Amino acid sequence: MSIDDARLEGQRIFSTPFNFKDGLGDGPLDLSEDPTAFGGRPSLQGNGFILRFNGNDSQTCLECHSVRSNATIPASFAVGGFGNISDSAFPGILNPDIDDDGDDGSVSDDGVANISGRMINPPFNFGAGGVEALAKEMTTELQALIEKAEENPDQVVNLITKGVSFGSIISTGGHLDTSNVEGIDDDLVVRPFGRKGCCFSIRDFDRGAMQFHHGIQPEEVVGSGIDADGDGVVDELTIGEMSALHIFQVALDRPRQKKDLTQQERVGEILFTGIGCAVCHIPELTTNSSHLPVAFPEIPTNPSANVFMNIDLTETTPGYEERNDQNGGVVVPLFADLKRHHMGSGLAESTGEPNVAFFTTARLWGVADTAPYMHDGRAMTLSQAILLHGGEAQDKRDNFATLPVADQEALLAYLLTLQTPARPSYDLR
Repeated sequence: MSIDDARLEGQRIFSTPFNFKDGLGDGPLDLSEDPTAFGGRPSLQGNGFILRFNGNDSQTCLECHSVRSNATIPASFAVGGFGNISDSAFPGILNPDIDDDGDDGSVSDDGVANISGRMINPPFNFGAGGVEALAKEMTTELQALIEKAEENPDQVVNLITKGVSFGSIISTGGHLDTSNVEGIDDDLVVRPFGRKGCCFSIRDFDRGAMQFHHGIQPEEVVGSGIDADGDGVVDELTIGEMSALHIFQVALDRPRQKKDLTQQERVGEILFTGIGCAVCHIPELTTNSSHLPVAFPEIPTNPSANVFMNIDLTETTPGYEERNDQNGGVVVPLFADLKRHHMGSGLAESTGEPNVAFFTTARLWGVADTAPYMHDGRAMTLSQAILLHGGEAQDKRDNFATLPVADQEALLAYLLTLQTPARPSYDLR
């Protein structure tokens, strides 16, 4: 396929309401297996599909990724957009305490040992190609630093890529010590997708999302001709279809900033850096190449392996601006560092897993249009979102809280210049 044909096919798959003939949902419940795992989850009142808690919650990607802007009334539509509160996913919910037995105002923490769960407000796909390109280049640089450490035993190697520090490593006695690695897994693979930083590419994310949300099992996960969930359908999403879906998402347009800032907005821009927001919400990072490599099969530690297509990020969509130097890359104005940070106990999730308070830095591009905010949509306004910051961001939060009202308003006005693209979807006409 040409890239245009692949994008059209990817948009079709993204927007298709799957049905049972497509493989929607899990097969028969197998009580001998884990009932929370893909392939045999129970359904509400045994209806055969709808579960909502822990997935099986939608027919199509478009159900939860369809809003371009909530700043307009009514909201503006776009394929690949974000979702509202009613579109939120609830992975891993076990034994919800709906009647608040613990008398603590929470439905997910009453002292029951096995209670857990998360709420995820769906983010947009806009600009995903630039984010993935950054992550792949950063991963390549970090893997080279592993080799440097192994070639220079007992020498501390600082893990810095594109100005972002991920701690340090040292090779001692043939063992790579990763105890000082921070904000990333020990394999030093940058994973920018998912609020917890779980996936290294959009395709990697889609492999899990298709199974979790729709019960659609990708051929590349379960194998060709395999009916892993016993629903009578094989090859529910082929390798080629996954490739097209990946290409469509990473070729979507990027968010943009309003031109010709007002005096108030310029003051806000200075304050944004001055109080420390830009330490994690880095306004822009740059790539070394203007092309995003798309690969299959993907190797997380080697993004250059098995590349079958390169997407030009400077095309009309995604529409990234080239760097002003001679390096040939693009500017990605994402306002993030692609690193995980501890955000304080107030935002911690009750999953019973480690690192419940760690989240990858939210990308602020598009925030003018994307309320509600935070990983679970708990903040209705930007000021509320800032004041919910804790942990590593506590001092920045306090800096904002103590600003004069006029300065707070200036900083918020600056953030409201960061807008979603006007026409982000691929034009089918």
